[in-house]
Amino acid sequence: PNFTMSLTWLLIYALLIFVAINGFMIYNEKYQYRTAWPYPASHEAMTGIAKKKKDHEMNDEEFNTKYAAFRHEMFRFSLFSKAMLRRLNYIFHYVELYLLHGGPNRLKLKYPIKEPIFIIGDFRSGTSVLERLISHHPDITFFTMSHQVLWSGPYLWSKFLSWMGVIRENILGHKAWNKPNNKGIYYPHSSNVLLHRGRPFEIENLWEFCRQNLTTKRQSKWDTLDSAEKNPDNSTDIDILDENFSDKAFESLFINSVRLILANHASKSKNPRFILKNPLNGYRVGFLYKLFPDAKFIHIARNPLKTTLSQIRMAESNLRCFFLEEYECRKNDLQPPPKKDGNKNAWNYVFNNKLPNNECGTLWFPRQFPRTQPEYNKITKYIKNDQYECAVAVAVTQHERVAIDAFERIGVIEGKNKLTIWHEDVLQDASATFEYVMKYLGLKCSDKQRLEWLELEDFPNGQANRSRVKQSNKTEKAVNFGKWTKEVTEIIESNDVMKRYKERVSLKERLTQSIGNGVKH
Repeated sequence: PNFTMSLTWLLIYALLIFVAINGFMIYNEKYQYRTAWPYPASHEAMTGIAKKKKDHEMNDEEFNTKYAAFRHEMFRFSLFSKAMLRRLNYIFHYVELYLLHGGPNRLKLKYPIKEPIFIIGDFRSGTSVLERLISHHPDITFFTMSHQVLWSGPYLWSKFLSWMGVIRENILGHKAWNKPNNKGIYYPHSSNVLLHRGRPFEIENLWEFCRQNLTTKRQSKWDTLDSAEKNPDNSTDIDILDENFSDKAFESLFINSVRLILANHASKSKNPRFILKNPLNGYRVGFLYKLFPDAKFIHIARNPLKTTLSQIRMAESNLRCFFLEEYECRKNDLQPPPKKDGNKNAWNYVFNNKLPNNECGTLWFPRQFPRTQPEYNKITKYIKNDQYECAVAVAVTQHERVAIDAFERIGVIEGKNKLTIWHEDVLQDASATFEYVMKYLGLKCSDKQRLEWLELEDFPNGQANRSRVKQSNKTEKAVNFGKWTKEVTEIIESNDVMKRYKERVSLKERLTQSIGNGVKH
């Protein structure tokens, strides 16, 4: 009887705790939905505006409608403090690792990491669409946008979010277009592609757990930003992680988290493969090769002048999304003054009064550039002179140099563990390029599957959207950077990055040469 009584009370206590937790979650959801930046009136209103104009062509009302849902989700994200997210990452990771999988040794035996795929390329060079195309293959798994909040305990976090989704949508009836497989929302980097939090994402936040990352000892004081003597950032390569870099604790956390991602995909594939794209991984090629010596790298590049222009526009959209001004942020040492009149059109409202670079870890408010010699000091000098366009141009040459140097240093072999493609190849013949990539990766799929996946990513009939190609060709003839057009062009044209672009061999030419040499594709 005593045992039965104890068990009864235990169940009662468990039920009360469950009710209390869910009561709090319902209350919190109501608070979040009521106070966050409101969703647009309808999904059609959002997509209708996006189809008509590019971001830089929109007035404020149109822009606000397009990105209202994104602002809403960012408000929710910023409710978590950075310190809390760090603690939760460790808690979820070790609970999932030991309770669900019996520890790292058993996980390693059961889910080995085989030929992980790393897409290396600068921002706006085609890395995202390439990753999304490859990720349609049933063997491929990845970090998703959900993991931007918590990445090291993927299964438990997804279950928690699913239950939150039930409360948000089914119980309270709130809008949630960002849920996996839902309608999707626009992100500032998404090139008018609707994305939801189940899609692949780069998760730059995970690198904050590494002892050496883009935030480590960074100096952002405006007065000394470009000083070679007073700002040590201008004379360091601290943001390059090469094959000699070591951080055992982070390496273990990262590798075990990748294995957990593979474990979660095991029910869908007997041979799960991990893929990760992140433009900033161009500065970590050597380190990634050290961790995963059988990795398959894909290096994608684009006309560097067009890359520069696209990066400038992406940064503008990103800052506009959060009501931030580039020069104001930098002159205030990345601590812009908040608006205090209760207006929702303010960065401090969207971010819950948290400084975005401090809390979000992505260093895009405004953009912070990797510290390498000699490029970073050139970048800071241009920033101090209010020549942001020129700073971005230097950053484009910087990424290319660092990535190419790393590939040469570690001795990867083209076609074996590294494949080079160009964004222009995708525009010229997306279907042939995609087929070429999948054969290099050893991912079997039918012509029908490839066509289906291409069409899902806005490649009608397996080819690039005609309007996109037309716009690209128009930009190719004359890239305009306003009053700094001459300076930007000189920076790019005088660098090896443009020489490499002009001397590139198109995929069509490579395939023709291979057939001529008797190689089958």
